Amino acid sequence: MIKRDFIFEEVEFISKLLYTILFPKHSSGKEFNVNDYKFDTASLELKLRLLDLIKENNFNKAEDLLFESIENDKGQGSLQVAVWFYLQLNNIDEEVLEQNNFSRQEVLEGIREIEKIATS
Repeated sequence: MIKRDFIFEEVEFISKLLYTILFPKHSSGKEFNVNDYKFDTASLELKLRLLDLIKENNFNKAEDLLFESIENDKGQGSLQVAVWFYLQLNNIDEEVLEQNNFSRQEVLEGIREIEKIATS
């Protein structure tokens, strides 16, 4: 079961802040869900590669791939995928993260880094 603690809630808060910066406005009136967002082709490719690594519990390799992509992507696509990525990790049980050399604290640090990049 996922423990909803301060770090979990902070990741959720920062992600919602980043929605307003990185994602186009939605006129549907319903709450925006990053899982419903239609990524462009390159971003979708990155998302699918990250999803495979997440399924393999290879969180560190996935994060490395994400930041490599952000360095190479001059647009917002990789940053949009980053919000999705950290929300996925935030919803993984902390025990599973720790068994695979990752932590909830690293999830928070990662989304904070995305926030810095997106707001600079």
